[in-house]
Amino acid sequence: MGIETQLERQANLLDSVSDAIIVTDPTFIVQEWNAAAEAIYGWTRAEVIGQSLIGLLGTQYIDSTPDEALQKFLQTGQWRGQVIQRHKNGAHLHIYASVNALVDDDGNRVGVVAINRNITAEVNAQKALSNVERIYRQAIRIAGGVPYQRDYTGDGYSFLGEGFEELTGYRADEITGPLFTSRLRRIEAYGENADLPHDERIRLARQGKGFIWREDYLFERKDGRLIWLADHAVPVFDDQGNIVGSLGILMDITERKQAEEERRRLQERMAQIERLESIGQLAGGVAHDFNNMLAVILMRTEMALLQLDATSPIRHHLLEIYKTAQRAADLTRQLLGFAQRQPIEPRPLDLNAAIAELLPMVRSLLGEAIELRWEPAPDLGLVYMDPAQIRQIVVNLCLNARDAITGRGQIAITTRNTVLDEAYAALHADVRPGVYSALTVSDTGHGMTPEVLKHIFEPFFTTKAVGRGVGLGLATVYGIVQQNHGHITVYSAPDIGTSIQIFLPTYEGVLPPVSERLERTQISPGQGRTILLVEDEPAVLESMSEALRELGYHVLTAETSSAALRIAEQHLGRIDLLLSDVVMPEMDGPTLARRLRETRPTLRVLFASGYSPHLIAHRGLTTPDAHLLRKPFTMQELAGALQQALPPPSTLVESPD
Repeated sequence: MGIETQLERQANLLDSVSDAIIVTDPTFIVQEWNAAAEAIYGWTRAEVIGQSLIGLLGTQYIDSTPDEALQKFLQTGQWRGQVIQRHKNGAHLHIYASVNALVDDDGNRVGVVAINRNITAEVNAQKALSNVERIYRQAIRIAGGVPYQRDYTGDGYSFLGEGFEELTGYRADEITGPLFTSRLRRIEAYGENADLPHDERIRLARQGKGFIWREDYLFERKDGRLIWLADHAVPVFDDQGNIVGSLGILMDITERKQAEEERRRLQERMAQIERLESIGQLAGGVAHDFNNMLAVILMRTEMALLQLDATSPIRHHLLEIYKTAQRAADLTRQLLGFAQRQPIEPRPLDLNAAIAELLPMVRSLLGEAIELRWEPAPDLGLVYMDPAQIRQIVVNLCLNARDAITGRGQIAITTRNTVLDEAYAALHADVRPGVYSALTVSDTGHGMTPEVLKHIFEPFFTTKAVGRGVGLGLATVYGIVQQNHGHITVYSAPDIGTSIQIFLPTYEGVLPPVSERLERTQISPGQGRTILLVEDEPAVLESMSEALRELGYHVLTAETSSAALRIAEQHLGRIDLLLSDVVMPEMDGPTLARRLRETRPTLRVLFASGYSPHLIAHRGLTTPDAHLLRKPFTMQELAGALQQALPPPSTLVESPD
């Protein structure tokens, strides 16, 4: 494995650490320089790439000579120690350097990586601790910490600097060694012997082992609040060289720790998002396959209905199958939208009817212990929304309500007409005065505290146990409401329950008339025109070909693009239209259409796909004059799409073929 491969593996990590990471070739010419290196040394990455690291930083070794350090690196491939290096502005930096050789798969050294930590502040603090008390206190005050001196011969602190009471809540005369230690919740420790118990480290320090202690730990203040403290200390020796105490500094690093915790949570959220992406891809694949099956069910059922007498007792059962398949088709479109981020498709919507259709599914999600009440308002105004968004709102709110209920409980879904006037809008920046259709979901759950209420619409915020949710439900609801110029309010109190009200602007138009389906008189015959049908799913191909013949078309069928090209080449007569899937294994539909038009320039094109027109157009999977039919579709929808794609028979002109 060469240096390029190793660098590529490390590239994503370079800018996520606080230490300078510098990568060079074997001759110490700089190859990589991360953001922390820019911050520590002052030079930008562009300024140092290709330069000699030795000449750039002017390294001075503290505990060894340059020759000794180089010899050790050449022998072991590693070197660690403190050095003094130059900042761009000429200042000296104290650096703890960890230098390691980069090797390829054959063990050959192909470069060097140095991980350098800026310890200038710590070194300066240590120097300050050895100066007179005035300089010591001044340096510590600048660093924002509290100095202390602990006496090991006694049981307390011989000196505590100003700010200690503000930091810990204790006065200096209240604190003793055991009291201070008992308030520690030691979480992290750094440096040699850091994993040993406190008393053992003191014993080793008295023996002259481990002269610098660096620790981060939680401390319980006098008022009970927990804060993070950084404790940096050095031992104090008597005239005989015995350790008699320690001299150190305490710094409040709570904000830094909170920032680190937030970064960790963000990383977890990114992992959750990646899992959701995977689920979305899986859902999209399942929905696409299910679409094909629904296409067969819809067309077969429709052909059967068209052949039945209106009084046949079987007709009722087939109609129920047909309606259920149409509802299933709506669900697959939602899954495809979730997987592919398809644009919303708003339309005039009867909110009561949309919710009533969801109730059987919602009841199955809630379980038997929770009663679901549905109280629709009469004469509720229409809304202009994508039906899938209504489903998302209702399902998310009901699932959150379910999770808030322990044991038996009740969830109520109500609707009403309301007006949000100028006075209300003046108090709520997102509200436009006007008439609204209000949807309310209330529960008898445990309710929320005012502190929780402040965060409920934040992405990934959740009070649920691990595995019970990722905190996207209410954030999704809030986003949908805002997208549709609506307004949302939440009322909740512990042990009382929660009521979430959503106000959606009332649509002033009317619902479009519902067309009567399955009538032979509405389906214009194909009048013998020829269609080349290309579909890689055999069951869909067979059903579509039968439907086309039922509609009066002459059909040429092909399961692959290559087969379609052969059929078109061998067919001596006219081909009026190509009806093709968009995404196929060998060749996509638009490419096939372009190939066929090389010899049949007047060929009309109709694509059939489960994906939305917006997504197909965005990916360039269409041609300017092509028509698109969304899968799954009915015979009537197929007939209508064919009539739009084909001109009247009298306008057809024979092609050269």
